[in-house]
Amino acid sequence: MGEVCPRMYTSDKEAIILEHIYNDDSLKQRELADKAGISLGMVNAILKRLIEKGWLMTKRLNQRNISYVVSPAGIEEIFKRSYRYFMRTIDNINLYREKIEQLVAEAMEAGYNSITLVGKSDLEFLVEYTCGKMGIGFKKGDANQINGKMYILYGEQYEPINKIQDKHWLRNIIITQKASEDNDL
Repeated sequence: MGEVCPRMYTSDKEAIILEHIYNDDSLKQRELADKAGISLGMVNAILKRLIEKGWLMTKRLNQRNISYVVSPAGIEEIFKRSYRYFMRTIDNINLYREKIEQLVAEAMEAGYNSITLVGKSDLEFLVEYTCGKMGIGFKKGDANQINGKMYILYGEQYEPINKIQDKHWLRNIIITQKASEDNDL
């Protein structure tokens, strides 16, 4: 079977179990519990719900063993959720790009001709792309190499030391977007 991105929406245990069964229909309930990070009893309850929804079918192998198979409706549900996840990801990338463009524009207006990214960042590719697009230099840096002439952005995994650093912390972009998504629910 085709591999679906595991743990795509980790807060949805039904989806995690459904995906794991889709990817490997030989998994036992205990293995599903380990993979989903929930109790065996919870897996059993979720499997019953998935069967009731028509997303999962069972096949008795013998007196003691049942095999689970994702139904066509279950496959459709996996792909609907995958599509929604993909669309949210694209929306987030566009938002992050806009916010990073604002940061780069601020740096240019303040007279900087280069941006240094300190620390690891999942948004590094967007910062580098935006700098190239807007004609400003980009480089990776180290907190020990910072001088007063650099416009510094801190990766979302870097802990800010003071409020000046906090203003340039890429994690704030992510936190702001996450809060916005939570309010939309």
